[in-house]
Amino acid sequence: MTPSPKPPAAAKVLLVFMIIVGVIRLFDYVVHGRQFHDLFAGIGFLLMAHGIHRNGLELTTGDTVGRYASMAGIAMVMLGFVVRYLG
Repeated sequence: MTPSPKPPAAAKVLLVFMIIVGVIRLFDYVVHGRQFHDLFAGIGFLLMAHGIHRNGLELTTGDTVGRYASMAGIAMVMLGFVVRYLG
């Protein structure tokens, strides 16, 4: 089995950023009013962080779980924006 290549520095920075934003949004959900847009966005950012952790910034990888997690995360963040501004 070949070792997986190290992710680029940009992927590491983006991973940390997604985790921080996701935790902040979930903290806002728990502490400041339990509004669903915070919950959707927090889960979405953490799903995108999971996808970045699995795949890095590669577009053509064999790991479909990471790709689906990233796509679901994007959908959840967009749903959070829709609920916040249109709901």
